Amino acid sequence: VREYSKEPLSIAELATLLHVTQGITEPGKRSAPSAGGRYPIETYIVANNVAGLESGLYHYLPEENALARMKTGDFSREMADYCSGQVMCKDAAVVFVWTAVFERTTDMYGSEGKSMVYIEAGHISENLYLQGNSMGIGVVAIGGFMPELIDGFLGVDGHHETTIYINSVGRMIS
Repeated sequence: VREYSKEPLSIAELATLLHVTQGITEPGKRSAPSAGGRYPIETYIVANNVAGLESGLYHYLPEENALARMKTGDFSREMADYCSGQVMCKDAAVVFVWTAVFERTTDMYGSEGKSMVYIEAGHISENLYLQGNSMGIGVVAIGGFMPELIDGFLGVDGHHETTIYINSVGRMIS
């Protein structure tokens, strides 16, 4: 999937995707496994084309199952620029951006904890791919991106919290 249709995702579809990636399934547990239950991954979305949701940057709050609006506006071109010109970041209905707060895991596991955080991000993306596919929604892992630019856009410092994984998501062209 390298091209998306112009048909928006519904807010219910977005809610499902958020739940399967980072949603709380029971007290202290989320949809994706985390070493030691430390949950170092933060979820941000850039909503470009979601019916009933204003375009902009949001932070997902799993404990509240809510989105906190951070910035309003069309950031599709910026996301394409931050993702090395990859058009699917501009055309996506939603771009998922995952950041890591490594110390949540390295405090428990030492330096080995850093690799555990990357593995967790892979589990999260896998959940997104599986659920998206079951819903007829395309998902693309974005390998080429500029973390320092995205960190600045998100308002994170790039050290304590930094971007480690991105997925573009949109309705597939029939």
